[in-house]
Amino acid sequence: MRFGLGTHIPSNCASIGQWLPHNIIRPGSGRYKMTFRVKGKNITKARAGVYTVGWLVRDLAKAKTEGVSRKNQSSDATMSDWGFDVTSNWTTVTKSFNVKFSEKDLNNLTKWNGENSQLLFISMVGIRAELEPDDGVLYIDNVQVVEEK
Repeated sequence: MRFGLGTHIPSNCASIGQWLPHNIIRPGSGRYKMTFRVKGKNITKARAGVYTVGWLVRDLAKAKTEGVSRKNQSSDATMSDWGFDVTSNWTTVTKSFNVKFSEKDLNNLTKWNGENSQLLFISMVGIRAELEPDDGVLYIDNVQVVEEK
């Protein structure tokens, strides 16, 4: 069970998502850790994850005069997601992840860090679980995404 745009979500699914500030999560800058506390009962298929989209405009001056052509831009998305268990007691869920795009230019922060190019990274965290009808309960608290030192 993955979450994201175009994903079928059952009617008994509890789901939360939050966009992070731009450029908080970037490829090649290290590992990140997502943590949150959770408790509940009668939960199945609980998953959490971080979805990151990257955009690159290679030549801003050219883009301003000619528009952004396919050769002058790159974009890609990547996702880290995982399952977790929910019990009747508060439990801390922790998962480390890194971000790497299949579009290689998006991973090269130093090459495209000039005044004439622009990189942008946007990330969303999401947590979802399927609840048993009538008596499924889910509590989520203290969601954090931090760069590991």
